[in-house]
Amino acid sequence: VGQWLIKSSTFTTAATCPMESVFSSSYQNYRILASLAGSANNNHNLTFYTGTNTEYAAATYNRYGFYLTTGGAFTNFYLASQNVAFVNNHGTVTANKSTSEIIIFSPNTTASRTNMHSTAQSASDGLAIWPNHMIDTTTAFTGFVIKPVSGTLTGTIQVYGLRN
Repeated sequence: VGQWLIKSSTFTTAATCPMESVFSSSYQNYRILASLAGSANNNHNLTFYTGTNTEYAAATYNRYGFYLTTGGAFTNFYLASQNVAFVNNHGTVTANKSTSEIIIFSPNTTASRTNMHSTAQSASDGLAIWPNHMIDTTTAFTGFVIKPVSGTLTGTIQVYGLRN
């Protein structure tokens, strides 16, 4: 089996979408599928957990990437020293969930930095988004939480471990 479902959670009008204790030494890399809509037109972010679900909110989340507008323009999406990782935009129509595929590289080791590669589609405005993050620390992470900037989220998050 190349990938193994570790956890799947469905959230309804949730202020936070925690995925606790999903990273371990059993897998080196992980694939996350998120399909979310919000109570307010906004975006949602990811913060890693350390230890027993303590949020790692240091300003070491460096974002690189770009997005493509519905008009066809590519826009630079770089931003350094953030305390969260950007996931996606979302709208308020529950039937139009914004989708994200996130690959997390080496989150549960102190031997290297954690990197996050994403592709996302915003159902609220049609944006195609490629946000990638380098988390500039060798902290071992145990899980993550996804939160909207404001309001609540409804949808599903699945976490898969990727076998070597």
